[in-house]
Amino acid sequence: MDITPDQDDVSFRARLEQLFALAKEIIAAGFAVLPAAVWARSDGTLAKAPLLLHGHLDATGDPQIVLQWLASPPHVPAGVPADHEVVIGFVPGSGQHGVADCDIKHGSVGLETLKALVREHGNFVTSAWRSPSGGVNVLFSTDTVVGNTSPWPGIDVRSSNGWAVAPGNSTRWGAWVWMGQSSFTSAGPLPTALSEQLKPAEQHDRPATNAETTDFIDASPTETTMSALERFNDELERFRQAAPANRHPAMVRIMSWCWGMEHLDLRFARERIIGVWLDLMTLTGEQVARADEVDIYARWVTAQELKKRQQQIEQEEAPADSLEIYIDWQEFAKRDTTPRRWLVEGFWPYGKAMALWASAKEGKSELVLWCVGKLAMGEDPWTGKSIDPVDIAYFDYEMTEDDLDERLSDFGFDPEALEHLHYALLPPLSPLDIAEGGTELLAHVQRVGAEAVVIDTFTAAVKGEENLADTIRAFTRYTGLVLKRAGIAYLRTDHAGKERVKGPRGSSAKQQDVDVTWNLRRTQTGVFLDCAKGSRLSWVGPTLDVYRRTDPGTGIVSYSRPIRVGWPAGTAEKAKDLDDAGVALDAGRSTAVAGLKAAGLKPGRIEVLSAALRFRREKGQKGQDFSGTANGNNATDPLFPRSGNSPGNSPPDLFSDQP
Repeated sequence: MDITPDQDDVSFRARLEQLFALAKEIIAAGFAVLPAAVWARSDGTLAKAPLLLHGHLDATGDPQIVLQWLASPPHVPAGVPADHEVVIGFVPGSGQHGVADCDIKHGSVGLETLKALVREHGNFVTSAWRSPSGGVNVLFSTDTVVGNTSPWPGIDVRSSNGWAVAPGNSTRWGAWVWMGQSSFTSAGPLPTALSEQLKPAEQHDRPATNAETTDFIDASPTETTMSALERFNDELERFRQAAPANRHPAMVRIMSWCWGMEHLDLRFARERIIGVWLDLMTLTGEQVARADEVDIYARWVTAQELKKRQQQIEQEEAPADSLEIYIDWQEFAKRDTTPRRWLVEGFWPYGKAMALWASAKEGKSELVLWCVGKLAMGEDPWTGKSIDPVDIAYFDYEMTEDDLDERLSDFGFDPEALEHLHYALLPPLSPLDIAEGGTELLAHVQRVGAEAVVIDTFTAAVKGEENLADTIRAFTRYTGLVLKRAGIAYLRTDHAGKERVKGPRGSSAKQQDVDVTWNLRRTQTGVFLDCAKGSRLSWVGPTLDVYRRTDPGTGIVSYSRPIRVGWPAGTAEKAKDLDDAGVALDAGRSTAVAGLKAAGLKPGRIEVLSAALRFRREKGQKGQDFSGTANGNNATDPLFPRSGNSPGNSPPDLFSDQP
């Protein structure tokens, strides 16, 4: 039952007292708590969502605040059905603990993994409970802040950067029940060998205090310049016109904009924003409008702005000798430049910047979502084989929730399995061609520990005109280089210009600031990717022919391992030279150069040498006849085999396990 005052008063009070008693017990044990919604999905499993605007980050140890939240949940996320039930959640890390969630749903092996760990390391489980699904949650103590990434199959870890439904809760779909003599105070540490496998957590930002926020506002100018006022009025009207579903992101956007202005009276701006907020929420009748909701946003935005200013101070005060900007040539000469890591094999190299452009409705966003969705679920996008899940941040400036839902349904993706895909629809970020935008984006990306970023599309993410080279340079300076320095790969999508042969729409500089630029076009069998004129990396491209399959029975769409066409001229000959020189298959470029010189052979062009090294590794054996397999743009890459090379032949069904 949902806790609302519209229900029978006796039932409401009894349920409220039950939940409040549980919350006080958890708080007494040293944990922060939060109200959460639970409801049943169509497949019988349970879904959960915090009933706080910022989720577990707003959790508290104040019983009176919790009581207010239980009586009137402050935020019900979109998608939570009306028949949900309220439960108490807690943040394990707030009490120096973690939870290992050993899942058994959908054939997950979490419980079996736990049993195997106990057999190997002894029985370290001293506090545990069962969930309604039958899975086991293990509470363990920890002196360090651990992240949510788990090294153990079927086991999810929650600590400071996550939350769990607390034992002691019950709903009409089942209960979370302690096992044996377990309690919140009986948890012990994990064995050292296991705790060392857990990664440290990224520290989430916290809202500023009321005092910090008040001081920040009071420090703003007492008068607003005319130009700042005009821009503020434009932003305020944009906020007023935001669709109901986008009002919370719009609130973050306008307040972030105001707090970053140097010539704006924030006292005046805050009052105007409160006025619009009250008008909007009262007129639509969505909920009782509260002025203090605006101040909640103000605290979060203040924290972000204070953090930015502190970073600027630290950069300005950094001693010159601490800025190591020059190359150490001796170390540079020793580096192994042969790349070996892919995010998506043959398509997206790890840690690199990439652009993907196409005409409208050609399928660029569909292909990207397929790839990142599979990576996030721990599956190779081409083969379906199990891999470690990859955290990816996707900033979508075009689609709506309905569009995204339709696309995920086309793929047969279960949204509950996409916890590693951090998807932002119509993100309320500053433009990415200004310093604030790049800083904000990096903060969001680092908060979730993403290894790669997607910006879809470039045009909507910047404020400058796309046909100006200055816009591209500004994006590169404030966002692109920021991500590359952090070792984070990024992919940005773009539209084709009026004349496709001239490349993406806008300035030619778009093809000069990334490592790889792919041109995509739809074919009868899928999509064709070409980076022959847009790759700085000799080992990427030049073309990929990707097969797109629609299951005739279910209608599920999938992509499978592509054929790469083309090796640089001379690749076969150079591969044979490497073989004759006795260069090992796993050798890097510097080792290969030394080996060739020792054998009296010339290393030749870097592009050809790098291609030859990779070609030999992919062949997988030395002494193989290379003739006819790597001699230019008409050769087929043996790394990506199909049932025949004719475009009309269907590859094996690699996704038969998909629903």
